[in-house]
Amino acid sequence: MDYRDYIKGDTQVSEIGFGAWQLGIDAGWTTLSEKEAIHLVHKALDLGVNFFDTAPVYGNGSSELRLGKAFAAIDRSKLVINSKFGRLVDGSVDFSAKHLTATVEGSLSRLGIDYLDSVIIHSPPFAFLDGRNQEHYAILDRLKEDDLHLCFKIQCH
Repeated sequence: MDYRDYIKGDTQVSEIGFGAWQLGIDAGWTTLSEKEAIHLVHKALDLGVNFFDTAPVYGNGSSELRLGKAFAAIDRSKLVINSKFGRLVDGSVDFSAKHLTATVEGSLSRLGIDYLDSVIIHSPPFAFLDGRNQEHYAILDRLKEDDLHLCFKIQCH
């Protein structure tokens, strides 16, 4: 496996990442059992993959729950974990800033971790890409400083 800097001077990230949509229950194709899902994650880890991408909406939260179980015995500092914001666990879509904190807290809880390496807006409408939604950035800054121990490494160094 080849690796690159995720953040200069920080964790090296595998060039191949693991998109965890397929781990979710009823993910749009044949559902994996929890045992199969965890085995798939462990196989990826064995092959050198350390970047994992998930989202609350994947399997209505079950993708993150299964990733969390697979990561239970893994040194967190060896993983690079991305989740998303805007598509909620129940399948609804809401990009308003009022859901940002709850979305991050929910992902952390389901994953069983204390920080995310990155959070991205999940397929947003164009209006959220023009830089005018400063409230989102203020909330992310506040989350970094909370007792939640969120890091968002891109901004922590």
